[in-house]
Amino acid sequence: MELISIVVPVFNTGEYLKSCIDSLLQQEYTNIEIILVNDGSNDHITKTICIEYALKYNNIILVEQTNQGSAAARNTGIEYAKGKYIGFVDSDDVIEKNMYSELYKAIIKNNTKIVFCDLQIDNYKNIKYPDMPMKSGVYTQSEALHFFLLGHWHSACTSLYLKELFNSEKFPPGETNEDFILLFRLLMTQENIFYIDKKFYHYIKREGSNTESLANKKSLDWISHTTEVQSTISKSPKMSTVLNAEAEYQYLYSNIVMGNKIVLSNIYGSNTERDDMYKFIIKNLRRNFKNILTNKYLGMKKQVMGVLMTITPNLYMGLICLCYRNLRKKR
Repeated sequence: MELISIVVPVFNTGEYLKSCIDSLLQQEYTNIEIILVNDGSNDHITKTICIEYALKYNNIILVEQTNQGSAAARNTGIEYAKGKYIGFVDSDDVIEKNMYSELYKAIIKNNTKIVFCDLQIDNYKNIKYPDMPMKSGVYTQSEALHFFLLGHWHSACTSLYLKELFNSEKFPPGETNEDFILLFRLLMTQENIFYIDKKFYHYIKREGSNTESLANKKSLDWISHTTEVQSTISKSPKMSTVLNAEAEYQYLYSNIVMGNKIVLSNIYGSNTERDDMYKFIIKNLRRNFKNILTNKYLGMKKQVMGVLMTITPNLYMGLICLCYRNLRKKR
């Protein structure tokens, strides 16, 4: 049994952290090290739990650093990791006890460098993809990228990796949506990957998490990442003929969803930064208006949103804000 390093970036997750660490300690695969990277937490509960577990368990390593964000914390964890294989778990999530035993068996049996599993979003609606569900098995690079660009595996936490992959790739420090772009870059280097159609990872939706915050300038990292994806795919003779529509979908989807996030953020009051972001999104959508109408993966709901934002951006914002304010009054 090879050593597996599990990197856990920690920042002010309080009591959630105990459940997370306990789920790692209860793994059927026992040859693991758990690297807690305390990314400058300033709440007493989180700091106390980190110290308590590190003192109690020999296979838990505590690393302290000033707050630099989850990408930098994961990179720090990679530097400390001694395992041949590496995985990532967010400090407010939990995993099934057989997650790493199953991922390890799959990565060895199929001789791949990455194996993915599915995730369950607890206390939240089910994930819906614009394509058929996937089955367990080996996927070629183009097949893996097809599903990835349509929404699968955007969390780095649902995978087990050969650690040497991170010799040349790291999470982009200081950026949001870091999982997406890192995974894209890694998949572009792999001939195949293995996928297990099991929900081993439990993503816990909670107030105050990064994905629940109001739109701000850092949110546009997602747009720059999908722009990179489009550019990379279009420049690849091998990929451009089979994945252009998927890369285009991801770019359009990111702009439409981000546009809506800006609109909903403005319910709490507009500001110059978000106004400029909205103008940037509208400019992108207008430049790609034909693609909004023709992309086969976008779906009618997102097409309607994209068209309305493009043609009547101010009216669209006003109507959405009015509808949400009325809904909040009724609750």
